[in-house]
Amino acid sequence: SNNLRFYSGGANERLRITSTGNIAIANSSPGARLDVSRLGSAWTGPSPIAGTTILAHSGTTGTTSPSYLNLAAGNASISGIHFGDTDDIDVGVFQYTHSDNQFQWRTNGGGIDMVLDSVGRIGLGLTDPDTDLVIQKTSPSLKLTSTSTVGNTNLYFGDTSNNTQGQIQFHNNGDFFRVYIGGSERVRIDSSGRVGIGTS
Repeated sequence: SNNLRFYSGGANERLRITSTGNIAIANSSPGARLDVSRLGSAWTGPSPIAGTTILAHSGTTGTTSPSYLNLAAGNASISGIHFGDTDDIDVGVFQYTHSDNQFQWRTNGGGIDMVLDSVGRIGLGLTDPDTDLVIQKTSPSLKLTSTSTVGNTNLYFGDTSNNTQGQIQFHNNGDFFRVYIGGSERVRIDSSGRVGIGTS
């Protein structure tokens, strides 16, 4: 079969290089240029997409069998993945900074575009968000778009006992805002700018 095989512990095949140059570790049927099996069997699930260079899998299609990729570094260093092309070898970066336990995303070869810090706060355009979500740019925007002309766009306020105590809703079909408190509509602003308090 023109394969180069490596054995240890007797007749136990540990690594195979096929005639096409693919490498299989802990299995004998590589599904990519490098195929690594955790449990020692070939992958029997769906074939990887065209262009897949590395396939790391559990070696089984069992629904509870895990497979991990672990990038380890010093506690003041960085673990990450760089994405490159023929113009820029690290045009995109996804990394974890161990000194402050923060995930960082970089795109288009620039600085840090987004962070997820050690307490779960998200920063867009900055690296030190001081609340759950911070967007920092010259003219920041936040958009909620319904896929239906008769759908409603909502913003909810609540707590652990009731996560819809307050609600601001835009009614796309009628083009008006509604403010709910305690599940009841309290204020409405219609498409003409008229305000109704306690009436719709």
